[in-house]
Amino acid sequence: MKKLLVGFIMVIMLITLTSCGNNTPRIAVLDVDLLLQKSHLAQELHNDLVELGTNLQQEYLEKEESLTDKEKQNELEKMDQEFMRNKKQMEQVLNGRINTIISQLAREKNLDVVVDKNSTYYGGIDITGEVIERLDEIAGEDDGGNGQGEK
Repeated sequence: MKKLLVGFIMVIMLITLTSCGNNTPRIAVLDVDLLLQKSHLAQELHNDLVELGTNLQQEYLEKEESLTDKEKQNELEKMDQEFMRNKKQMEQVLNGRINTIISQLAREKNLDVVVDKNSTYYGGIDITGEVIERLDEIAGEDDGGNGQGEK
C-alpha cells in the first residue's frame, strides 16, 4: 500500500512538473540607456530640451541687469518651472510611446514580462533594437517621414 501511495505521489509530481514546464514565462529585457542613446526621437527630444534651456538662460541674461535681486530670484524660479514642465511633458510623450511599443511587442511575441536589462543578471529576450526601430518609425510618421519628429 505504501509503495502504491509513493508511486501515486511520484506520478502526480511528474505530471505537475511536466505541465509547469509548458507554462514557463517568457521574459524580455529592454536596455533603456541604449534606447535613449540610439533612438532618433529620444535624441530629438533631448536636443529640444537643451535648446529650451539655452534659450531660457539667454533670456534671463538679457533681463538680469535690469532686475532687482528679488526679481532675479523670481525670474529664475519661473524659468526653472517652465523648463521642468517642458521636460516632464517630453518625458511623458517618450514614455507613452515606449510603453505602447512594449505592449505591442509583448502581444506579438507572447511575452509575459519586460524588465530593465540593467537590473537583470542573466537571460531574457532582448527587444531593445525592435523598440528603438519602432519608436523611430513613429517619429518619422509624425513629421511626414522627414526624420524631424515632433517639435
